[in-house]
Amino acid sequence: MSSRLVRTGGQKLPGLEDSMEEKKKSMTKDEMIMELMELLKANGRPKQAADVFESSAYVDMLESKLDQMTNELELNLGLIKGDFYLDGRFLQKRDTFCKGYC
Repeated sequence: MSSRLVRTGGQKLPGLEDSMEEKKKSMTKDEMIMELMELLKANGRPKQAADVFESSAYVDMLESKLDQMTNELELNLGLIKGDFYLDGRFLQKRDTFCKGYC
């Protein structure tokens, strides 16, 4: 049961659901996580708030690694397709006038 229903004796307040939904839509993921951590701390759950923080930090790290891997895969695909070539230690974009001879 949501805390909103507990505070109102189990009855929903008209219009409150709509405003809460609008607020959720306008919040970023980070803001939602911060609000969750604040609510957990306010309700005497500091360990769960710390767990949420650690989990979100881990997800951020994984997202960064995935972005890095995606960039590397795109570069490798460009090498395979011939869009790029290695000039010594440097990656060069193949110009259209090279026509595959660069």
